[in-house]
Amino acid sequence: MQDSFPHRFCPCPREAAAGATSATRRLRHGLARRAIALSARAVLRRDARITATAGALLAAITVLETPALSLAAHAAAPATAPAAPVNAAPVPLIEAESALGAGRARGGAARPDRKLTAFGGACLGNGWGRARGDWAEYTVTLPRGQASLHLRYARLARPAQTTNAGASTANAPAANTPAATRLRVRVGGLERIVALPATGDWELWRWIEVPLGDVSKVAGGQGTLRLEAMDGGQPINLDALVVAPIGAVPPEVARRLLFDGSRHVRIQFSPGVRLRETDRLFAVAEAAYAFLHDYLGEEPAQRLTVHVIAEAERKNDFVGHSSGYAIYLDEEHIFETGHNWVHEMTHCFQRGPGRWPAWLSEGEAWLTYYEAETALFGRDRAQIALPPERFASRLPRLRDTLTVNGQNTIQLWGEAGFPDERVGAAYGFANYMLSELRRLYGPGLMRRYRALLRAEAGNEANAADAIARDTIVVERLGRAAGADLRPLFRGWGFQLKPD
Repeated sequence: MQDSFPHRFCPCPREAAAGATSATRRLRHGLARRAIALSARAVLRRDARITATAGALLAAITVLETPALSLAAHAAAPATAPAAPVNAAPVPLIEAESALGAGRARGGAARPDRKLTAFGGACLGNGWGRARGDWAEYTVTLPRGQASLHLRYARLARPAQTTNAGASTANAPAANTPAATRLRVRVGGLERIVALPATGDWELWRWIEVPLGDVSKVAGGQGTLRLEAMDGGQPINLDALVVAPIGAVPPEVARRLLFDGSRHVRIQFSPGVRLRETDRLFAVAEAAYAFLHDYLGEEPAQRLTVHVIAEAERKNDFVGHSSGYAIYLDEEHIFETGHNWVHEMTHCFQRGPGRWPAWLSEGEAWLTYYEAETALFGRDRAQIALPPERFASRLPRLRDTLTVNGQNTIQLWGEAGFPDERVGAAYGFANYMLSELRRLYGPGLMRRYRALLRAEAGNEANAADAIARDTIVVERLGRAAGADLRPLFRGWGFQLKPD
């Protein structure tokens, strides 16, 4: 591993306005890059001297009062001013999925599509727009004179990405989907056709403005606005719409929710998020990304998206998961490094060649979380919620829960029908297995495994069942460890193919 770290750490675009000198910024970023690289190498080499050096560098960053790795209480930063004038008069925002409840929509699954990043935590989706002629209608209040429709949407113009549990195809576009799909807009006898370019993912939202013309002739100032999909095979997620006087930008439209300030990570807020410390968010995200890049020896094929979810959108749902190349984190705990940052980002690093059984995917994500908490963020083992010894002490109970007819059913985790009551035990047992493999064969085991996986991707693609798949995975782990691991896994209750 090289001493220098090639990745940009944190753009910190507001530092100049805050009075920081360019020399101080260069020093901060240089120290941060060096500390992250040293932290990962300290774990891999088991070198306490490197750990001490990394800790000293992080302390130096704190002395310089950088927001980069300081996770203390935070103060709000001024919001970015909108590029266009904000409409002074309140304009009602309409959530697109409301047409379903009123029976004024056709297309898709006829139920709201749960999207934590959308207004109200849901949108009109579930395949809406896949059929030519899918439509939705809304009663809108129209201003006098010239008006515009502001429409918030998201769409993907390529095959759906995989999730932790497997392929996600419910909203998949047809093959050879063009970059833009057309939407017909009708209101008060006026008709407009708008092209909706792909936004990059099903939850990367974009506002688009559609000039409607003079709506003064609509009687009573209210009219029916109809949206109609003109091209088949091209689903669209519609989140919200606002009709406003032309040239005026409603506050919901003017407010920036998507931030592209990093080469590796973008950050998107759900509409209810109120924090403004994007620099600090990028700092933690880049710290996690850089650590994983050094520790695992590779990086994802795409830029990652960190979705920060407010209580208004998450409601009673748990937030701390990943899908494709995106992770979802709770605003309330966002500056707590243990709040799934590294764990969920590890799943994004698992996208690509080869198959990851759930037990290996979740076990590695716990392992990287543990390594980052101790080596990068400097937490004492006693402060970590899930230390290795906790799983070892619970091993008999975990195994009893998972064992059925002599087989450890953790091998079936992630498949349809895996009982919910075993999921907690599966997490615990997977974490125990990876901690034990780390103890026996060193923290570089998964880095070596990944190198073999890249070279051999697809070997397990045609495995007939979980036993055949895990036989290949365990054999590969053994080569990464330099030992035959089949007896160890059989001792854990795994069923494997004969030698």
